[in-house]
Amino acid sequence: MPDKLVYVSERLIRRAGAERVDEEAPIELAEKLEDHGHRVIHYAYRLALRRRGKRIKARDIHIAAELFG
Repeated sequence: MPDKLVYVSERLIRRAGAERVDEEAPIELAEKLEDHGHRVIHYAYRLALRRRGKRIKARDIHIAAELFG
């Protein structure tokens, strides 16, 4: 797990209002975000292929993220 993703996850938890954060909480959040991101990107890639594109566009990611909410 990249350290930067764990750091960003901890910042997200603190922005949500947590004053104290368990050592494993940001790691768990980072794993979940990465899993979710993989699903979104995979679907965005399929959308790009469907429109016969080779490039994933922002709208592909936007649509995929809305579907996987």
